[in-house]
Amino acid sequence: MYTLSDFYSWSKNSYMLPMEVTTKIHSLCKQVGVEPMFMMIHQEKKTMQDGLRELNKLTEENKHVQLPILVEIIQMNPDFPSVFFKVVEKNPFFSKVYVELLRSIPLELFHLHYENYYESLDTIHVVSSDDYDAYCDNKMVHTGRRSFTLFIVHAIEANVIPIHYYDKTVQKVMVKFKEHMNGDREIMNEIVELLIILKPKGARSLATLNPAEHKGISPKILFRLMELES
Repeated sequence: MYTLSDFYSWSKNSYMLPMEVTTKIHSLCKQVGVEPMFMMIHQEKKTMQDGLRELNKLTEENKHVQLPILVEIIQMNPDFPSVFFKVVEKNPFFSKVYVELLRSIPLELFHLHYENYYESLDTIHVVSSDDYDAYCDNKMVHTGRRSFTLFIVHAIEANVIPIHYYDKTVQKVMVKFKEHMNGDREIMNEIVELLIILKPKGARSLATLNPAEHKGISPKILFRLMELES
């Protein structure tokens, strides 16, 4: 139980509530339609670990609270976007809400990461499960590539990045598709998964290819291609 002298003492010092507490109070005030009776002064977040922790909290439901915190972190730490893009590659489920944070990241930083992603389309390969560690590492690369592809699609839909990033990606993936039509089916499976995410117009016509004429095309691949729009 607090006394009047306690409150008087607190009013005379510079004690600040932890940011997590103030953000929760601020959120509750917004939910009931009242203004909080204090100013939101965020404690400084300078480390990558701080930024990563706040980013991992971000969801569609709490974005009105978390996005301002993350924008502040980006402004204070110019290296944080590199961490952000790594998280994007690991969490496709939150791809749409991550796009909203991308609005606060300079396009040139997105471009640098995109160029690395674009180059990775030339290195799609398979690894034998006999080498378990290398196999798992390669699966993680595939997962990251798919996740960033989905991120590009959502960013285009939200008008956050120019359309030419989508067009360039589709063009590249289609080139890789043609290159591997008579190659390894596992590589083709990965390329088709990217097409499924990108959903380019007219790609469904690829489902008419004859597996007997192209060893890289399997009935499973044709079935997946049929999911695309004509």
